[in-house]
Amino acid sequence: MATNSIAISKDVESNKLLAGCRGSFWDGFFFALIFLVAAPNHFTKQTIAFSASQGVPLASIAVSLSGVVAIAAASAFCWATAQNWAPGSSCCS
Repeated sequence: MATNSIAISKDVESNKLLAGCRGSFWDGFFFALIFLVAAPNHFTKQTIAFSASQGVPLASIAVSLSGVVAIAAASAFCWATAQNWAPGSSCCS
């Protein structure tokens, strides 16, 4: 019984994976936009009241803080994506 096998170098496979690591600028923008659109809801009385009714401790602080973290993370992600697409950047090289 004959078997057909091909030896693939580890370096060849890793180069193929890294070739597409940049993605699209718009991919990063729309991913961050999800968090930027959702973040203002963290500051409404209705959302805080719902979280408190579900048993979140210190809901008024925790929910508002999660909104601040969502805005900060989305902004940082947008900034990092823009830096990767800036002229002269060396992402994945």
